Amino acid sequence: MTGGDGLPTEADCRSCHDDLIGFPFLNETNVNKHHLLIGSPIILSTIPPGAEPGEIYECLFCHPLDTVISDYTLSLFRDCLVCHPVETVSGPPRMQHGSNRHHELGYRCSVCHVQRR
Repeated sequence: MTGGDGLPTEADCRSCHDDLIGFPFLNETNVNKHHLLIGSPIILSTIPPGAEPGEIYECLFCHPLDTVISDYTLSLFRDCLVCHPVETVSGPPRMQHGSNRHHELGYRCSVCHVQRR
């Protein structure tokens, strides 16, 4: 469930975070969760590049503008690991640095991991 470099991929993240049938407690898809942050203060340690805690979330943190002649085009943003460092979402349960959010929430291992024989 990872890319060739061993890191989680966008598809890995979305396989759970966009599956409200399998994970109804999420309440919202990832896209909606992030869009609902617009206008609220940044309080988490996993913040967009170039932002500071206490600033207000705005669209351009995640969707930078690409200038095309005199029009502007929003860039799509689809790399979860830009704002959510891998050590906060993956790795052993008792990590020395950082806090693995998935383990911290106390989910059963089988939610993410398949037992191998």
